[in-house]
Amino acid sequence: MFNNKINLIVVIPLKNISRTKTRLKKILSLSERKLLTNYLLFQLIEKIQIIKKSLSEINIDLAITTSNKLSFESVKIQNIFIISDKGSKSLSSALNNSAVWASKKNYDVLCIFPSDLQNPKIKDLKKFLSPPYIQNEMRICPSIDLGTNAMLVSPPDLIKFNYGKRSFDNHIKIANQKGFKTSIIKLHSLTLDIDGEHDFKQACLNMDKISKLDFPSIIK
Repeated sequence: MFNNKINLIVVIPLKNISRTKTRLKKILSLSERKLLTNYLLFQLIEKIQIIKKSLSEINIDLAITTSNKLSFESVKIQNIFIISDKGSKSLSSALNNSAVWASKKNYDVLCIFPSDLQNPKIKDLKKFLSPPYIQNEMRICPSIDLGTNAMLVSPPDLIKFNYGKRSFDNHIKIANQKGFKTSIIKLHSLTLDIDGEHDFKQACLNMDKISKLDFPSIIK
């Protein structure tokens, strides 16, 4: 347990926009994939900002690790850190770099959500993020295919991240080998992302409707 007010950083990794959602290229053009990426990112950021206000007992900051140029000119999107992924060729490398950054900034807890969650419910995001926290703790939520769709660690550099195929199993194994407190928190809306065509169709998203929604273009 911690005695002082906790400083928590939520990090969202974001792939270079030119390579976004390549598994959807048979059904979506690049411009549609960029629009989808912006939409999913914005809805996640907006929900986290709502949670920040309701969890006033802890300090929650938000960061995006990416090589993209981002714009936060909209009044809806404010106070977000940008962590350069330093041209990382893998998600693991980008997030390990983010963990080092968070440690240097004296954050107590690091939480990672992917930018392509289908429609995460605020109550699920809040449950995953909420205190209490303990030192040497890892919380994890799997994706449907046993990837890692949410991760919380304290301290931020608790483990070396190992994303990829069946990364959920990889992360559990790493934490158990180190003797860390491990909690599997499977929240349905956090298990669903949009990676391939099946995910997109399952989400029942309509690109025409999305294009007419009023949300800012974050990724340039």
